[in-house]
Amino acid sequence: RKDQALAAAVYAYAFLFGRRPEDALQPFDPRVDVARNVYNIGLTRGLTGPNGEVSLESGVQPLPFGSLSISIDPSQKVWAGRELTKFLPATSVQVRGLANRYRQSGIGAPLSATRGEVVSAQPPGAARVAPRLQIPVTAVLRLPGVRAGIAEGSLSGSLETFAEDERPTLEIEGHTIPLERETSSSLAYTLEGAPIWDFGLAGFRVGDFMTTGPVEKLYFLKPYRPGKIPLVLVHGTLSSPATWAQVVNELDNDPIVSSHYQIWLFIYNTGNPIAYSSGILTSSLREVVEELDPDGKDPALRRMVVVGHSQGGLLTKTVAIHSGDAFWKQVTQRPFDEVKLDPKLRELAKRSLFYEPLPFVERVVFMSTPHGGSYLSDFAPAAWLSRLIKLPLSVTRLVVDLASQSDDADVRKKLTAHPPTSLDNMRAGNPFLETLRTLPIDPHIKAHSIIPE
Repeated sequence: RKDQALAAAVYAYAFLFGRRPEDALQPFDPRVDVARNVYNIGLTRGLTGPNGEVSLESGVQPLPFGSLSISIDPSQKVWAGRELTKFLPATSVQVRGLANRYRQSGIGAPLSATRGEVVSAQPPGAARVAPRLQIPVTAVLRLPGVRAGIAEGSLSGSLETFAEDERPTLEIEGHTIPLERETSSSLAYTLEGAPIWDFGLAGFRVGDFMTTGPVEKLYFLKPYRPGKIPLVLVHGTLSSPATWAQVVNELDNDPIVSSHYQIWLFIYNTGNPIAYSSGILTSSLREVVEELDPDGKDPALRRMVVVGHSQGGLLTKTVAIHSGDAFWKQVTQRPFDEVKLDPKLRELAKRSLFYEPLPFVERVVFMSTPHGGSYLSDFAPAAWLSRLIKLPLSVTRLVVDLASQSDDADVRKKLTAHPPTSLDNMRAGNPFLETLRTLPIDPHIKAHSIIPE
């Protein structure tokens, strides 16, 4: 019964925090953990409705010996400017697909919340938080004067919620108590049934898989945190940011890593030419740094680490090289300024074929990256898949325009017959890949490779 569950939470709170100074509990008293768990479970079950959701609302709840008046400030259900809704008990979520399930022991009911409408000013970077992201929160019911309330049969308490990124501890009756945390369940619930799982193949084939806006985009897992180094993860072919779930679960729950880094995810259509996707990655990183810190006051933002897996590693390399006109000369020997192009196509060509090291990138990491080409791209199925790829209209127009102005008849024929896709770019000996392979990493940027045996 809900009233009995709430009563258990009330009694546990009284045992933990309603004692006189001379009756203070010793930290290693085994009853402390028992009472803490009774409070957490009792609060969760006492506020859970028939639909399985936890109701964090003001109102009067019955108890076997009286009543409990609960109040909550609406601001307690706001995170990063958005209303939090649909609170689910973290313990009710079955986690699958993740190697480890992380929980921090403490006080409070660990919940997973859904983000709703924007209701207040958003902090920097909040608009880039992944749309379906579930937010780990902890609900705590404070019960001042709990022993007197039990004796009278009438108690009053206030509910507070704390998102996982807000604070690790709480002050209750002069005691500093860690908050109960459960993050893996929120990550698993975010990914369960998410359309991102369909993106791997669909995003590879079709340029407009997501119709709500540009597919290529940087997503955050939390609003921008000044003082933390961005760790940008770039997925590989036939893949999506969802493939980083294990990495995110491990790193975000590592106390040292999470205290120094903030994780960003780059999504892109992996069938598009590598130069096209690379240009969007580099321009997106420039834009977000300018957006978040236009005055250059956050040194951590300028120690960025970019990690790329497979094809994502080839994109990653372009943030750390001086290309000059090396890629442009694969198309034509004519100077870039002399080629006649529509202004928008000129900007696309410049973004995609000319690279300079990003000054705010300190380190790049390549994971299973085919710098010399992928043998899989030479298989017959790869050629068949390449024909299924629908390139963005702007890319097709640019290729046609460049082909018409090329000095090389073979280049004109190849570009006109079959505009290059990422699979073409990753074949051993491909001119784009060979050029990228020979360009050295800027000496100011540290580079690492993780190569499977």
